[in-house]
Amino acid sequence: MDLYTVQYIVYAAGLILCALGFFAAMRRPPTEEQKLVMAVEFFAFLILFGYWGGMQNKHASLDLLVFANKIEYIGSCNVFVVLMLLYFRYFHKKMPSWLYWMQVGISLGMTLLTVTADNQQLYSKSYHFE
Repeated sequence: MDLYTVQYIVYAAGLILCALGFFAAMRRPPTEEQKLVMAVEFFAFLILFGYWGGMQNKHASLDLLVFANKIEYIGSCNVFVVLMLLYFRYFHKKMPSWLYWMQVGISLGMTLLTVTADNQQLYSKSYHFE
């Protein structure tokens, strides 16, 4: 079994586990913590889906690879805000409002830059295989 097959199996298993965790969290009574756990599971699923799509380079077009990279970045940009909220909630700390809004602003800004990467030149000027 080569490394590509092992990675494929690990990422597919991670996707399945994230989906199972998301649906398990959905079955819990609705609380703030339950919503945060669902958000972490969702963003982790996006990150793994982006990794899984990005490793399809043997069989994928350039458009699929760019799309997978965007999906991975969207998950990565937003998971940290949710993890920070979960941290403060778990340890019963009050998060300063300036920190919350700074994190949300950075997250939304990075998400906006990722989604509009095709329309601006900040991320890359062109895509090509090497």
